[in-house]
Amino acid sequence: MTLAALVAVTTASAYGLKTKLTTPLMGDGAMTMQEFEAPVVRPERAKTAAKAADEDSKQEAEYMPAEDPYKALGFNTATAGMQEGMAIQIEPVFVNNNAGNEITKVIFYTGIQKGTNVNPLKTATVFVTNDLTKDPVITQTVSCPGTVATRVEAILDTPYVLEAGKRVYVGVYYTLTSSSNLPIVIDYTSHDNDFGGWAGMRKSETSAWQWDNLAEQYGFVCVGAMVRGTFPEHCASITAIDGVPVSYQGNPFEVDFMIKNNGSDAISTLDIEYGMEGEALKAETVSFGDEPLPFNKTGIVSLLDVVSDTPAKSANVAVRITKVNGVANTSVDDAEALFPVTIVPVGKGFKRNSVVEEFTSISCTACPIGYTAMEYVHDNYPDGDFIPVGVHVNIPGRDPLTATSWRGMVDNLCSGSVPSAIFNRSIPFYPMPDNMTLLYNQYSKLPAIANVTAVAEYDKEEGTVSVDAKSSFSFDYDDGSKNFALAFAITENNVGPYTQQNGYSGANYDCYGWNELPSTVDLIYNDVARQLHSFNGLSGSVPDEIVAGEEYDFHYSIKLLQAIDDVNNINLIAYLINKNTREVMNAFQLKAGEITGQESGVENIVAGDNADAPVEYFNLQGVKVVNPEGGIFIRRQGSSTTKVAL
Repeated sequence: MTLAALVAVTTASAYGLKTKLTTPLMGDGAMTMQEFEAPVVRPERAKTAAKAADEDSKQEAEYMPAEDPYKALGFNTATAGMQEGMAIQIEPVFVNNNAGNEITKVIFYTGIQKGTNVNPLKTATVFVTNDLTKDPVITQTVSCPGTVATRVEAILDTPYVLEAGKRVYVGVYYTLTSSSNLPIVIDYTSHDNDFGGWAGMRKSETSAWQWDNLAEQYGFVCVGAMVRGTFPEHCASITAIDGVPVSYQGNPFEVDFMIKNNGSDAISTLDIEYGMEGEALKAETVSFGDEPLPFNKTGIVSLLDVVSDTPAKSANVAVRITKVNGVANTSVDDAEALFPVTIVPVGKGFKRNSVVEEFTSISCTACPIGYTAMEYVHDNYPDGDFIPVGVHVNIPGRDPLTATSWRGMVDNLCSGSVPSAIFNRSIPFYPMPDNMTLLYNQYSKLPAIANVTAVAEYDKEEGTVSVDAKSSFSFDYDDGSKNFALAFAITENNVGPYTQQNGYSGANYDCYGWNELPSTVDLIYNDVARQLHSFNGLSGSVPDEIVAGEEYDFHYSIKLLQAIDDVNNINLIAYLINKNTREVMNAFQLKAGEITGQESGVENIVAGDNADAPVEYFNLQGVKVVNPEGGIFIRRQGSSTTKVAL
């Protein structure tokens, strides 16, 4: 068997390290950004780990995880006199492997003044610290050129000595001269790494720093260090491992792992062992061909034929690097890794439905992009195998569609900014149509270890929805109620119109057409989160003793809130959740019209107070259309809505 060895420098947050989620062109949270309009200075990078620094045989090596500068950032709340900075953590495995070596330089790139091609910040403070929230160990003021995206190598008067087991951060900060300063320089390449990508701010020299890791959303900050000393050879570590989280018994599945070259010699080959933990491991040699992996760079190895013949609720794939370039691996730690996987017995798995919950607000200027993504799911996955839920929150400003019963989920899973989204309550990501498709395509192919179905009836007199749900599982459990629970949600379609803020208006790039629309747009919203029962799951909804393949009934009654505009437009969602991880194991949706007792076709009736109301039309993305023709539109008159062909 030949393994596919892919040399790369970035990863994704979903399973399969080669997959990359799309990042946004703008955000409504803490940052503003601007692309560099001036040429970027790109110094030649060494192909090997280290070069001779002086005649005593010590070597110098650059530690720079980021790619070339691409964009500059600044905080929206920035004012003159504030301080902004960027920093990376040097990976612990690098520190441990190079204990005793010295950081001699801090490397960074200059930013830009918004709307110009110049860098107005002529001085900066570089620093080395063991804790970003505490005073640095080393600080030093340096001069900066007026050109943008220009590399600065600040020589430290006192080198910093690396110590095994001690955290090390390097960075740079500035005192702003204007709110338009954008000093935080990023490569704008998504990284799945906890050891880099921080941006920070503080109001004054006496206040505390606040740091945010940008690695997944914006990429790594362009900061690095020059390290001098003696470097190990034949040294590779596993920095991340990911793959298919569940597979059928006897079916080959994929696991990817990311390696880091910590040695002074470029890696041409790796000898690895892999397989199911506790079983005999396979041995293979992976070749990097004509492009050996340089020092301090990462590569991805894909294992395409991992297989287990034994069903297991919880098993581990084991991977270890035994040799580098044919010589025993000298890595101090992280030369082996485990990846958890569930192996489902043949014939015991279930079809997987997924849920995407998007956090949004009508007063959020970046949320139209999330609206487009959710409408994409609403229109393109009509069979209930991909279920959208729009969770409105009061950030920033006030949103009349906020539902109090979703507060627990917002507090626990919302990233703190909008728009943001979470897939199956396990994968946070930025809500764009491409990301929706990517995640669905990955997970829809995997078996689910549990299933839920439901029927429901609406009682008009009581104003309630009675739900009868059934759950079933692939494995036996004697503690089922401690691990699993059912939850129910009510969402509503055709809500509005409400006036949505549009920060993309007039943008000089295409953003799903929002750049051609005004700064406020009247929208009709689908799949609006109205009620949740409950975030942590309902007590007693799953029994203690579970027998694989058996169905378990659960009845629940939901009193509908007055906030719901039209009960004939509501959807019911049944969740089966893992109480320990909060992950959605499976889900089921009854769409509007599928709940017994809903008045089919009532949305087509225009009568009573509606008869004299003005008629408005919206396209299927919810955007108001003044003179509709040649397509399908949403017609609204008073409180009644319907889809019509014109």
